[in-house]
Amino acid sequence: MPTKHKQLKAVCQCVTHGCGAFAYLDNEEKHQPGVQLSLNTVKSHRLDDAKANLARADIPTHLDAKPPNFAEELSSLSLGTLSPASSSRLGPTTHASPQSVDSSQGQTLSNQQAPNQLQEPLNQYNPIYDCSRYFMFSLKSASPTSVYVALVAAILSIVKHCSTSTTTWFLKSQQDFLHLILRRSTTPSDQLAYHELSLIQEIPHCIGTVIQWLELDPVVTYVVCCSQCFAMYPILPDTPRRCIHKFLSNPTTSKNLEDKDATPNPTSPNFTVCSAPLYKTRGIHQVPLRKYGFQSLQDWLARLFSRPHIEEALEQTATRSRIPFNPAGTVKDIHDSQAWKQFSGPDGNQFTSSSHNLTFSLYTDAINAFGNRQAGKHASITFLVLICLTLPVELRFRPENIFIAGIAPGPKEPSLEQINWILQPVVQQLNRLWNPGLRLSRTHKYPGGRHIFGALLTFLGDLPAVRRALGFSSTSSNHVCSYCLLTLPEITNFNSTSWPKRNTVEHQKWAREWRDAKSLAEREKIFTEHGVRYSALLELPYWDIVSFHCVDSMHNLLLGLLKWHCQRLWAMEDVPNDPDPGGVSTRELVDLLMDAAQPRPHPPHLEPNTEEIRSSQDQIGLGLLFDDGSDDVDSVPSFDDEDFSPPHDDDGWQNDWATLSDGEISLDMGALAYINARLPRINAPSWIKQLLPVLGKASHGRLKADEWRNLFTIQLPLILPLYWQEPHAQNLSLIHNFSHLVSLVQLGLMRETSSAIIVQYRHHLISYLESSVKLFGPLVAPNHHMAIHLAECLEKFGPVRSWGPSPRAAHGTRELEITFLKAFCQLGNLRALLASDCLPDELEPFTSQLRPSSQPQRTFPEATDPCSKAQILPSQLFSQLVNKINTIPLGDDCIYVEADKWQQDMDQRMAPINARVENLSSFHLDNDLTYSTYTTSPKNSIIEFRLITGKTAFGRIAQIFKHRRVTHKKTVCFDTWFVIHSFPDAQPKSKNPFAKLYKYPFKVALCSYAPQTHY
Repeated sequence: MPTKHKQLKAVCQCVTHGCGAFAYLDNEEKHQPGVQLSLNTVKSHRLDDAKANLARADIPTHLDAKPPNFAEELSSLSLGTLSPASSSRLGPTTHASPQSVDSSQGQTLSNQQAPNQLQEPLNQYNPIYDCSRYFMFSLKSASPTSVYVALVAAILSIVKHCSTSTTTWFLKSQQDFLHLILRRSTTPSDQLAYHELSLIQEIPHCIGTVIQWLELDPVVTYVVCCSQCFAMYPILPDTPRRCIHKFLSNPTTSKNLEDKDATPNPTSPNFTVCSAPLYKTRGIHQVPLRKYGFQSLQDWLARLFSRPHIEEALEQTATRSRIPFNPAGTVKDIHDSQAWKQFSGPDGNQFTSSSHNLTFSLYTDAINAFGNRQAGKHASITFLVLICLTLPVELRFRPENIFIAGIAPGPKEPSLEQINWILQPVVQQLNRLWNPGLRLSRTHKYPGGRHIFGALLTFLGDLPAVRRALGFSSTSSNHVCSYCLLTLPEITNFNSTSWPKRNTVEHQKWAREWRDAKSLAEREKIFTEHGVRYSALLELPYWDIVSFHCVDSMHNLLLGLLKWHCQRLWAMEDVPNDPDPGGVSTRELVDLLMDAAQPRPHPPHLEPNTEEIRSSQDQIGLGLLFDDGSDDVDSVPSFDDEDFSPPHDDDGWQNDWATLSDGEISLDMGALAYINARLPRINAPSWIKQLLPVLGKASHGRLKADEWRNLFTIQLPLILPLYWQEPHAQNLSLIHNFSHLVSLVQLGLMRETSSAIIVQYRHHLISYLESSVKLFGPLVAPNHHMAIHLAECLEKFGPVRSWGPSPRAAHGTRELEITFLKAFCQLGNLRALLASDCLPDELEPFTSQLRPSSQPQRTFPEATDPCSKAQILPSQLFSQLVNKINTIPLGDDCIYVEADKWQQDMDQRMAPINARVENLSSFHLDNDLTYSTYTTSPKNSIIEFRLITGKTAFGRIAQIFKHRRVTHKKTVCFDTWFVIHSFPDAQPKSKNPFAKLYKYPFKVALCSYAPQTHY
């Protein structure tokens, strides 16, 4: 029997895992501190201790725990001539294979290293961040096969959310597949060559190795986080085992004690020490009960500036920002807005006019990790996200350009004092970025490095999140607003000129008074009188907490006003869910089969309960609006010329609002049945997602913001005018009130804005609010008041799409905030890697197939009509095409003549043109919009277009074709043309229920079909 080698052991006295608290017997049978472990384990524990030492911060010796100085600790990690080993990618950054990655790193290494690798900066006021690791990383010399397999595995894990076991199986299957392919090129008796075996072995075995090899992990710092009060402590040997943070409490009661272990402070009767445990025992080790992880903003900026085209995009923004603000102009982005052009830096000059100055928006939102359910499990995860507003809007919201500043531990949303701890890391890093800034050792455009600065401009979130993070009172308190001093009893006052405004200086004064109060009663008095508490964001010296926080349009308009209107004002009833069908007996099944086998000379084509719907549609010409299962155009009713008259802009409505009786339901069971019968029949384009199939059923869960928007701006405007078409006072009041609501939502969410649009927004908003009070009573919520302040945000910052979206995620249970953080950052880094030049050149033809898999945008190939690749246009159609080409200014200074009429002696500017075209079934625009012919997709064929006269019209696409022309200078040009059959307006004598909506700024019209052709 062979001799079994005894595994070599070493003594571990680490603090991170608690080995130093134990004892072992040495060779002399004496107790020594430490634990005997394997060499690899000791090495791993020492590495963890080294990482913890780098996160060292001053531990408070008094009872009032202060936040560690996160900014200084993070900046010390990459100062001076620090080597690339300071990040999670310890070791070389050019990896020919995944096996070159040190396996002792683990999968959760943060940005700490051994103390002897640090060097003090030469100038502490001008620190230099070493960016060399991002320029040393390359996979050019790696096997293209291994890299491709690793990229696919990373996409499966990060983008497609496949489990670890699934990705491990995929990697193993790729090894087996490659082995089979290589064996087919040899005889059965031959063995694979060494280089072939090496190729197979280079494929990673697990997803952890893949992530590490591709360097997708972010630089994350971990601290101990109290599970009760969120107080943070660095992971150090002398970190207390119980939380020593103290907070004000009522000395006569214990209602403020969040933990049963919390004890009163004997030296101050108004303070209580949290005393919640920070560590727990796992095996023989003491490990943190809860950890909190946050990204390094400096490292994220270093990675951002190492990528191509980023600095060019920033320079374009700076050039645009130098254009003076035009109050009468159109604001298409925040870069055109007043606040952007008037934001000053420390030197008093315009901060946004320089490409080395970055401006951010801080967004906060909470999600349910278990999904969007009306009932069931709920675990709230609160995100803090920095969005770089300096980037152009087409780059701004890509995952690789979004910084996850922090994710608050669940399962409950953090309180004000708790969120202040979460805000501290990002506030300290932003303060350091403002002054003295950050010196990058190298960027993609500047090999010698450059000095950059950063600032926070806007803060965004839903009402509860904004109130918690900024220290304002909640919406249920007397001080209902964060912009003005209007009280809750005055919420029905819609005249904004009469509202007393908040003052930033006064706010800062009372917030600090609240922070420094010595008793809970003193704090309660300040809060009751002023509605103010202290926020960590007040530590940003340049930031105006009153003027620079924004109303989130998604929560305010879509999840606020629309939802409130439907559920509270309309008092929408719930539709009972359909009962589950019971089992079918054998006898019933036999009867059904026998009945189906009987011949039917005239099969029915109308479903039950559709005859009434069909007849009502035909009376007003809605066959093209609602899908009735027939493609026969002749089935659309026609109208005589004598019936035609232009639609009225005013239906005689004089704002004679009716008052609904108490308890009256606007959307009762009958109304919902009417709506639900038509919702599935609306012909909406296929690229419009989140259309609601049924309204009022709890089984479909809570409606998302996009569903509320589509319901009110697309679906209900096509149905409610039919339901409320009887011209009595109540119906007219309801439809006009509804129209004001839809109008303000459309105007508030437009992709560009102007002073005229904002005036219209205010008009429709005030009209909606005043009419709602008359119709439904004083059912006014804080969201209605904040919608008025949204107009101020539009004036200051421009359209909401430039500063308003929200990143989303979903996952599992405890400490999932760290999982979310890493997963989102890995997605961004993966997308950046696929777009970089660090991959082997041989992979270029194949990575183009991988990029769409990691991107939210859809990519469409050009759709060619399979019936005919080439066609000669009919003479009449061809003549119209030539006339259209010569009419439209194409910029080629050429006059085109039909080929059979062209002669050599014609003017030199003339060129022949032929009638040969290539038919297309669909046309895709910007990976977003899809236009199709009527025969290909009726839903994508109905469009609104502009005539040469400037008037807009509706029609359907009859044909799409691509045409080739050659200019007189022999330049080849390709044009795509649409053949459109327009729809004239329907006649009022057909009882048009939509005529009353024509004066509102949302597009809804009733048309009839007529064969008028446009191109």
